[in-house]
Amino acid sequence: MSAFTQTLRRFAHHHDEMPAFHAGYLVITFLIAALFNLGVFAMLIAAHMSLDYVKYSEVHEFSFRKTLKGMFFESLIDIMLLSVALVFAVYLHYAAGLIALSGLLRAEQTILRAFGTLVPKLEILHHVYVDFVDVKHHMNSLPEEMMKGWTMVDKVCAFCAVAALLLVALAPYLLSLDQANFTQILQDQLIPWNL
Repeated sequence: MSAFTQTLRRFAHHHDEMPAFHAGYLVITFLIAALFNLGVFAMLIAAHMSLDYVKYSEVHEFSFRKTLKGMFFESLIDIMLLSVALVFAVYLHYAAGLIALSGLLRAEQTILRAFGTLVPKLEILHHVYVDFVDVKHHMNSLPEEMMKGWTMVDKVCAFCAVAALLLVALAPYLLSLDQANFTQILQDQLIPWNL
């Protein structure tokens, strides 16, 4: 075996013990979350849901209805996070006019918008990363929600997601945005190649 291959194998087995690996991982994760728009994260959620479809329909041989239920419960938190991030992106967009209403300075608005979109993106990245890094474990495990039904956390997540999507739908009226500006904001945030 070549020295390079041995080095890679040693790294693969001991990377969790290396503080530099964790620091690099955090920096790269933060940069990815900051650089890409919400459309990229919607695609990550869709990829995760596709993996869950295979998991429930083929690996566990669930019915179509139970497969959809499993996909929903596994992605509920990510959908809620994406919805909340979209609210921050729309309401704190420079064209939305919220600055005039709230009296916030431009810099404070930028920081608040970054925080409101970056934290959900980081969480979505973490959820996708955990499931895709150990696909075998993910495919063989069933979440407790599948057995219990709706927990309080599920209800809160579903409520927050619906409320966030309702706020996004009402944004043109609440912020006095014309349809062209609202559409442009949504396109900037949700079309993955609009970086």
